[in-house]
Amino acid sequence: MIKIDVKGVKVDNAIILAAGASKDTMYSPPKGLLKVKGVPIIERQISQLKEAGVNDITVVVGYKKEMYFYLEDKYGIQLLGNPRLDKNNVYSLYLAKDKLKNTYVCSCDYYYEENPFSAYENKPYQATSFFEDASDKFAVEVDSNNRITSIVPGKSKAECVNGVAFFDESFSNKMKELLENEINKYRVSSLFWEEFMGKHLDELEISIKHSESSMVREFDDLNSLKTLNVLFVNSVSALIVKNICEQLNCKSEDISNVDILEAGHSNITFKVVVKDKEFVYRYPGVSGKNIVSRKRETYANKLAKKLGIDDTLIFIDESGHKLSYYVANAHPLNKNNKNDLKTLAENVAKIHACETPDADKISNEFDPIEASDKLLTLACSNKDNLFEIFGKMREEVHKIDRALKKDCFRKAICHCNLNSNNCLITEDSFNLIDWEFSGYCDVAYDFPFLGNYDFEEEDLKQYLEFYYQRKPTDFEYRHWLCYRAVHYWYYTCWAIYKESVNEDCGNLLLIFYNQCKKTIELANQLLK
Repeated sequence: MIKIDVKGVKVDNAIILAAGASKDTMYSPPKGLLKVKGVPIIERQISQLKEAGVNDITVVVGYKKEMYFYLEDKYGIQLLGNPRLDKNNVYSLYLAKDKLKNTYVCSCDYYYEENPFSAYENKPYQATSFFEDASDKFAVEVDSNNRITSIVPGKSKAECVNGVAFFDESFSNKMKELLENEINKYRVSSLFWEEFMGKHLDELEISIKHSESSMVREFDDLNSLKTLNVLFVNSVSALIVKNICEQLNCKSEDISNVDILEAGHSNITFKVVVKDKEFVYRYPGVSGKNIVSRKRETYANKLAKKLGIDDTLIFIDESGHKLSYYVANAHPLNKNNKNDLKTLAENVAKIHACETPDADKISNEFDPIEASDKLLTLACSNKDNLFEIFGKMREEVHKIDRALKKDCFRKAICHCNLNSNNCLITEDSFNLIDWEFSGYCDVAYDFPFLGNYDFEEEDLKQYLEFYYQRKPTDFEYRHWLCYRAVHYWYYTCWAIYKESVNEDCGNLLLIFYNQCKKTIELANQLLK
């Protein structure tokens, strides 16, 4: 039943801010379309508003805005576009300022257990709840009349902003004036609108309206909802479920407990439980298509499965979808553990020793120098002239590569990314996983880069003794040692490209760049 307080003011309308993306933008639909109990959160809010008699609803959209278009026909709401996704939601509120009257201001990512809206309201308020951990919220302080006196980033337990706000016409007029006067000032557009309001509480009088935190839930990322249906748009979710069901001979209702393991540099990987057993599903990332050959990966991973090098593999296809067994209690390779290093070297030698038919050699050919130039070319479309900026380093690596090609060193199917984290080790098993970068190339490309992506000369000597089951010749050792420059150059270009498409690589670009400089210097000395 709708509560009506005739002493209050009639609510004119509602604004739902829905322009932002979730934290995992590469893989998820817009935040408002995340589903709870099969219903998108924003549809639940719209239905609750209409149930309360609020029919004039404006939704401010931006990220993947086309996915919201159906709301106009289905609910008769209005859409307002925010073209500036580099700005925060105070800018969305500014764009909707002319709609501010006796208005509910909502965020699309809140789910309300009970309807918080009414046809009438008494005074301006901001919904709040108490949280034991307020580290990712805005904490509020109030006076004896429950008027908000400050809004600041939370730290420890506190009463925090949590849910809808209501502006009456007087409050709206003042907020509109402040937005018009300040939106273009330095850094103002980078604020959340609650932060902006918090800077003007001497001019804006607003109280809190407390509710229990269990009644209002905020969903801001993929892990907020442990279900496949909210990770992707429905057609992709259906494909993933279909693949899992076909490979494991199960039904969709058997799939549960979805946990994001990594929204990584090329993919999203998540763990699922099927009939009490744990599995890992890998969904291919957007930028991976310019870095990874899924055809080469599929060939190499199936070969690794056949050779017993990767027993985790259940299913892989050339579109990049992969299903594997989850290995519990596994740890990555420790280069200081000689047994770990020996096991890795023996498994790498096993796949290198595998005879490759001529046709497969051609279809799986990988040249890291050509691949590096391709990545730089792609990155140049979003950055400066990288061939000029990195021209000297590129020229040095190309010279080293030309010299090493004269060695006519053996080629084979290689993993090409022997990161310690790609080794899953338990007391009784070893699996070399993630064959994305694999290809038919110089076997010296398959040297491990472990820990902080470093692998010193003494480490390489030990690795090669395990690999050859003898001491390497001077020729072999020199070739492997020098080829590290080619390897680090490729991963320098990889990191440059990733950052050019706004995918954060942390410190990897600097790490690879510095390692490349160091190995170029050594290679130039040895190749004189």
